[in-house]
Amino acid sequence: MTYSDPDQIMRVAQKHPKMKIVVPHACWPHVTKALALSMLCPNVYLCPDLYVHIKDVPQADEFAYAANHILKYCIIYASSYPVHNLAQSLSGWKERPFTDEALRNTLCDKALRLLGEK
Repeated sequence: MTYSDPDQIMRVAQKHPKMKIVVPHACWPHVTKALALSMLCPNVYLCPDLYVHIKDVPQADEFAYAANHILKYCIIYASSYPVHNLAQSLSGWKERPFTDEALRNTLCDKALRLLGEK
């Protein structure tokens, strides 16, 4: 579980605040700590992928809640293909309690922002 600990990421993110860091699996199972990391380091983008779109994963709704509120620009969708096909991944993501704005942000706008397109 040390591989998914947000502490190492935080050291790098604070040392290099202009560098954008994308964290696949969003440090799961360290969800609360990962959300705090993203709050403290706006250059860190969390990509919880399968830990949001697979049914009954513990703490998955925490990512949706954060994307709906304080972390509007830090959580990004990814499919985790081939764990699920693209349609299953998208469907599972949309089943979480995201607001319409958070869905738009996580599915498109944040990725554009990350890539410097918006």
